[in-house]
Amino acid sequence: MRISKCSERRMNILMLGWELPPHNSGGLGVACYHMSKALALAGSSIDFVLPYRAHHPKTEFMRIHAATALQPLHRNGMGAYDSAGMITDALHRKPHEGLATIRDVQARYVEFVENLVQDAKPAAIHAHDWLTIEAGMRAKEITGAPLIVHVHATEFDRAGSSYGNPIVHEIEEQGLLMADRIIAVSEITKGLIVHHYGIPADKSKLYITLLI
Repeated sequence: MRISKCSERRMNILMLGWELPPHNSGGLGVACYHMSKALALAGSSIDFVLPYRAHHPKTEFMRIHAATALQPLHRNGMGAYDSAGMITDALHRKPHEGLATIRDVQARYVEFVENLVQDAKPAAIHAHDWLTIEAGMRAKEITGAPLIVHVHATEFDRAGSSYGNPIVHEIEEQGLLMADRIIAVSEITKGLIVHHYGIPADKSKLYITLLI
């Protein structure tokens, strides 16, 4: 599947992220901001979906959508990497149940994206890390648009010497297998994706590009 360059025609890009400045806890939000701005300056139309509602200054170059009414600090305090809690929640959570856990927020995020792409089909879907991968896969399933999975860190990076969260591993693996393009932020991250998830570095449809 070919992804056209922005210079060839105006692209509507669905950007799926978990944070933006000034409500960011690390470099992911900063990277998403500057990438979206560069794409917009190159002629793309950006719909950026966030899991919370807040003001983001100097983002007039794109449309920002809030998947929930949560405040940024509420979202940050949910224990995203509590493996035991996530596994219990995955087994017992019912559809449309509250917003008490990170998996609840992700489920609502997916539902929001499902509705969004009904009205505006994107030319490309760009999902950042495991938190948005499920929404990216669902958007691809609905629209047929190519899915770009941007890996800033894998669960192997986050877990250090331990195995990490098996649910996160499963989400990452599914997203990487479904992706039309994979962007890794370093040679180390690329190596982890190839080694742990079995993604061929030279496979034409699922190749890995380094973000410089």
